[in-house]
Amino acid sequence: MIDQVYYVLPTVPPYRIAEMARAQNAYPNLRFQLVDSSNVGKDFLDDLERDQCRSILILGGYRSRPFRHLISTAKRLQIPTFLRTDSSLAHETQGLGRYSWPLKRLVFRSVAQRLTGVIPTGETNATLWANVGVADRLTAAWPQGIDFERFSLPSERNQEGTRRFLLVARLIRRKRIDLVVRAFNEYPHLDMTLEIVGDGPERQRLRSLAGSDARIGFRGALPPDFVAAAMHRADFLLHPAGAGEPFGLVLVEAACAKLPVIVDPLAGAVPEVAEEGANAMFVPNPSPLAWGAAIRAAATMPAKDLATMSDNASCIGSRYAQSANPTLWISKTVPGARHG
Repeated sequence: MIDQVYYVLPTVPPYRIAEMARAQNAYPNLRFQLVDSSNVGKDFLDDLERDQCRSILILGGYRSRPFRHLISTAKRLQIPTFLRTDSSLAHETQGLGRYSWPLKRLVFRSVAQRLTGVIPTGETNATLWANVGVADRLTAAWPQGIDFERFSLPSERNQEGTRRFLLVARLIRRKRIDLVVRAFNEYPHLDMTLEIVGDGPERQRLRSLAGSDARIGFRGALPPDFVAAAMHRADFLLHPAGAGEPFGLVLVEAACAKLPVIVDPLAGAVPEVAEEGANAMFVPNPSPLAWGAAIRAAATMPAKDLATMSDNASCIGSRYAQSANPTLWISKTVPGARHG
């Protein structure tokens, strides 16, 4: 009978702690332990061997040495072991990735065949593993979660007057934030603002691109509560990262904050929380001209249409919040789990 669930991660962020707290409340007969992979040493392996008949392992990675060692150890001890990832097929095969994909496919298949199962985090992730040829290893889904209560607070937006755009991302090249800044440059007289939240090596270049445009503000990295507040003020979230974003929790946060999005449809989380014409505008062409056209359409959208998109985002966010629950995966996968 399983009574111990170890979840090993490269880092242990707050939203993972919240996930495990929900699971622990729902299944008091199980013990849940989050483990930083850097702490996987002799003591942890001794505990694993002692509890092998009553444990399962969930892994948040497979490449680094601790994860490779855990996969080998678990196979030797016959401990059920599951991999949870958020990579998407588009992320792995677009751009230069298309040249390395045949090799990656072999690696993914080899890893999956050494595991009890793979936990898909959503539609795009499940498609990746099916493409690898290990659909038989897929378990029930366990979608990526956030602090839903933080982002589902009442909105402060009034949808009249100046149209407010928000971008939340690390300021790195693969996020393609320059597309948005250049798009703003195309329409200097539209009544709109852009708030960029995040920091990174691209900050100075992006500031140079923005020039003297007072409508564009760089806020730097902000704590989660401030990010949530920024979402509740904004009218649209801009997300140009595309296939370079294997999932993108910021799209989940936007849906839960009732915030419509303008997004590249190849971003990994799009099938889960973005519906074109409902809460989202898609920009499949990664060019400043295409992004400028989408931003102009959003900036001139009637308030009643924007309100409808916000309502749609709220419905999609609520639906996603219901599914992003570890208890669903546990009930279907962990033998003997008893709901409290």
